[in-house]
Amino acid sequence: MSEPEGTGGSEGGASPGVIQSVRSLVGASVAALQTRLELLSADAQEAGWRLAAIVAFGVGALFCLFVGTVLLALLIIVAFWDRSPTVAVGLLSMFFLLASAGCAWLARRYARTSPGLFAATLETLARDREALGSGKPGSDGTGAAAPR
Repeated sequence: MSEPEGTGGSEGGASPGVIQSVRSLVGASVAALQTRLELLSADAQEAGWRLAAIVAFGVGALFCLFVGTVLLALLIIVAFWDRSPTVAVGLLSMFFLLASAGCAWLARRYARTSPGLFAATLETLARDREALGSGKPGSDGTGAAAPR
């Protein structure tokens, strides 16, 4: 019956070290998680701005397409009149149609060249996983770290 008391006493002596190690591990894990969540938040904000830019270019393209179409219709109507109004409406129509094509091209280019959603977060997590994996002993059992 005296053994359990002795065992309890030795566990009590070892517990503060184990508890401190667990606290340190939990603290480091929470700090890493907080950093990753901050990065995720920054990625989400950047994705929102990117989407806003794509929508703005798309709205610009639609507006210019509408104005160009109306002016093209006016051009066809005015084409049956005398000389000068046709040239003016034709030039304005071409300007808005070209502007529409330019906005649509920019929106498409911007959408295609933008990195994927949460790309920076995923890249950082991949580097973390690689760093954790490279710290493990080699598969041959020699204890050497795996080459990068």
